[in-house]
Order: sequence, then structure tokens, then C-alpha cells
Amino acid sequence: MISKPVYELIPYGCLVAGVAVILPASNWGQELFGLLLFFSGALIWIWRSSARRRDAARPRGKQWLLPRGLYEQLPFLCIAVALLVLGHGATPLQMLPAWLLLLAGCLAFTHRLLYRLHRTQPRSRGWG
Repeated sequence: MISKPVYELIPYGCLVAGVAVILPASNWGQELFGLLLFFSGALIWIWRSSARRRDAARPRGKQWLLPRGLYEQLPFLCIAVALLVLGHGATPLQMLPAWLLLLAGCLAFTHRLLYRLHRTQPRSRGWG
């Protein structure tokens, strides 16, 4: 059995390993392997996040603009596309959108991470 600290780091380890393989990749095989690592970490994180959520996954009366699976993968898709563009030695004209896409993906992931973490913490009563 895997210890809890190691178990909790598996999705983040896959994400970081995927980035570490994608950026210096010199051929499509390495990029494909990096993307496989990256999206396996993303999928594990999404599954765990969905299983641990205590807030409503979709508030009443609110409609999705995107299918839920695509919505959940969107930050990871933004990060992966940006990394692929940056890893190919993009021109300055391509670099700005790639950095903005990377920033948007990281901000969306951080927002989801903090929001879902915040909702799982019990509320304290009083000034404690």
C-alpha cells in the first residue's frame, strides 16, 4: 500500500513529469509521451477532485456552456497547448499568445484547486 503523502502527490508528479518531458522534446514520440503523462495526471486530479467535492458540482439552474468533461480538462488543455508552442521555439509573435494561454490555464487550475479545497474545510464557529 502506498503511504498517504505519496498517494496525494501522484497527480502533481505526473503533471510535472509531463511538463519536464514536453519542453525539451526533440521528436513527436517524446511529446506524445509527455502529453500522456501530463493528461494522466490531469485525469487523476479531476477524478479525485470530483470524488471529494462537497459543494454542488453544478449550482441549480445553471447551464454548462461546454460539456462537463471538456470544462474540467480546459485548464490542462490550455497549459498543454502553450507548452507545445513554447517547446517548439516559437517566434516572438507566437510567444505572447502561448504565454497568455499558459497563464490562463494556470490561473484556472489554481482557482479550481483553491475553491474546491476551501469548500472541503469545515467552517469554524466563533472567533477560535
